[in-house]
Amino acid sequence: MVIDDGGDADMSDGDTESVTSCPTDDSYYKTADNSEQVNNEASTSSGNNTGVTPYSFKQPEVQHMNRLLSWLLSAEEIKRRHEKDRYKKERGATEQRRQVAQEMRVRALTLRRLELKAMQLAQVDILRHMAVLHNARQLPDATFASAPQHRLKSTDWTKEERRSFAYILALHGAPRILAKCAVVGPGGRASLSELPFVTEHARGFSWETDSISWRNIVEWGNLNKTATLARTFYETKFAPKCREVARMRADPLGSDQRAVALGDLIGIEFVDAYEGVLAHGLKARNTAWVTMRRTQLLEDVLDILSNRRGALGNVLRSGKQGLVESMPVWWCPWIHDLGAFYGMARYGIYGWERIMLDRQLPFHRQAREHYIRTIFLEGTTTFCPLYRHHFETISQMNDWFVRVVNEFPSISVLERKVEMICAVILEEQGISTERYVEPEDRREFSLSPPGNCFEELIMARVKQEEELLPSIEPIFTNESPVGSGVGGPSDTLAVFLRESKSRRDVCLGAFEASNAIGSDAFVHVAKTGEAFAPAIKDQHDQQAGGDEEQKQVASSQIPIHMLVS
Repeated sequence: MVIDDGGDADMSDGDTESVTSCPTDDSYYKTADNSEQVNNEASTSSGNNTGVTPYSFKQPEVQHMNRLLSWLLSAEEIKRRHEKDRYKKERGATEQRRQVAQEMRVRALTLRRLELKAMQLAQVDILRHMAVLHNARQLPDATFASAPQHRLKSTDWTKEERRSFAYILALHGAPRILAKCAVVGPGGRASLSELPFVTEHARGFSWETDSISWRNIVEWGNLNKTATLARTFYETKFAPKCREVARMRADPLGSDQRAVALGDLIGIEFVDAYEGVLAHGLKARNTAWVTMRRTQLLEDVLDILSNRRGALGNVLRSGKQGLVESMPVWWCPWIHDLGAFYGMARYGIYGWERIMLDRQLPFHRQAREHYIRTIFLEGTTTFCPLYRHHFETISQMNDWFVRVVNEFPSISVLERKVEMICAVILEEQGISTERYVEPEDRREFSLSPPGNCFEELIMARVKQEEELLPSIEPIFTNESPVGSGVGGPSDTLAVFLRESKSRRDVCLGAFEASNAIGSDAFVHVAKTGEAFAPAIKDQHDQQAGGDEEQKQVASSQIPIHMLVS
């Protein structure tokens, strides 16, 4: 046993073993005496040093390290457990968000599919009704008109009349004027006293005489009403009901009975002013969207043609790429886009069957044929053809000519294009009037994509009418196309100058022969007061001798004689 300076007793292992192994040895008593002495001394020293605890032993380092290691392991385990719980929570929240997003995506796709289905079925309903009206106009009145079940007042609207009224407005929009005969004669032939709407210098527009009217709506819809009654019915009943149906909140994916009916597209198929809002279905709401959009578009077209014609001309001649995008090669914005504005103002937004058969507009088959032949292939006395040098033979030129004449852009693309032009002009002018602005979520469903059933029907009817016209005349010329010549650009320029000079001489000779305004013969006769007959006779005699030596001029090169009033 060793006693350190602090008074603590440290018993070694050897002493402990000797004591326990020899309890009866004499040394035991000595050790006991010594231990008593040490205890007495220890008690004495402990009385002096009260801060030291008797019989205190130091912690082994191994146990301390084990305890520290176990504490560290338990802390890591707790941390790992917390991280695992947090990961489970985050994973559960992420999975829940993913499921919610997937459900929302599936719901949006289902709603879009239902809206597209409603749009297509609404178009089929309108198409079917238009076919019925077209067939009814071919039949006698006594055959089509059915006997009424009861006596009707002149102001009462039957269900068929309300249906026809809603579908006609969905196609053409609501007119401004009450009555005006905006329909040309039979076969699309206009009166001889009327000038064409669109030429190189289009005539002015007057919406009082050149726009669609309520009389046209009554006639096209086969309504047994007057134009005044039709306009009153629209302003007092149909337009407010149309706005209510367009704002109708419909959830076809709900669990109630109305949702099931909406999902099955059950309900009133058109905007009926005599029924409640909840009685209408998805097809009626789609019809309301189309009606409001085309009515506003017709108002914009009439306003721009009446008051902002200069701004329209600037936009059409701006050279923007969007004006010729998805258009055929013969499309000229300041001619054909302007013709689209005039046609929509005269026949409604979707009156393209009448627009394409109107000889006053540049969309008639013969008008397109003359324009393409003159601008692209033959040229004029002052204008070189644009596409003639692209062909090597006359047969290639004729094949291209026939193919391009029969090309026509999509009607849906033209409608969107007119909307874009109107939006640009009205935005530049800063129009502050209250207008119907179509929401973004409705644009996909208010106008069908290109190649829909309406376009196919319109094009089929137009082709049927064009079959009655003379066939497209091929281009016959003794001159080879410019691109196939052996000579270079100098030969081409020389040929063009010779043609221009010969055409100029022919035109001047014809003008002098007819005493046109500005010719030398006209000025001489106006000064001298001589009679026109001798001068005309002399000119004809001189011209007859020259005609025998020159080749016969083509029909497209015959000059137009100026009329003197």
